Amino acid sequence: MARSAVTARQLSNIGMEIGVTGLPVIFQNIDRKVDQMNGRQAKRVWMRAALMIVREIRDNIHSISGRLYSAVFAAYGRRDKSNVVVGVSYGGGGKAPHAWVVEYGHGGPHPAGPHGYFGPGTLAARPMAGAMIIEGMREIAKS
Repeated sequence: MARSAVTARQLSNIGMEIGVTGLPVIFQNIDRKVDQMNGRQAKRVWMRAALMIVREIRDNIHSISGRLYSAVFAAYGRRDKSNVVVGVSYGGGGKAPHAWVVEYGHGGPHPAGPHGYFGPGTLAARPMAGAMIIEGMREIAKS
């Protein structure tokens, strides 16, 4: 006995024959749920890559107090997008208000040169993060 796939159109036709109303709405809800599941899976993939980037950035920090180290973070981005944010908590009473000074340096009576940590860390992590994202998206596509 041969197998055949049941399509949404076939189900809709069956629903009309039986007299079931609202099937298009049900199909839209199913499609939306599948998109949400894939979006959550994609965010997990992006977050794994972001955490690897955070580790690489932290490896570039030469801090005595550890405040800058602990200020580097990864967070989930907007709910409706498959993105994440990698950053440093430095403003408004953040953990490391001096983060930009370390990254870019400053002038003045006691100038300090730049000691880049964020830029070099993200550049070093870019190839591995890209590979992690590609592999994770392939896994989502397979499922």
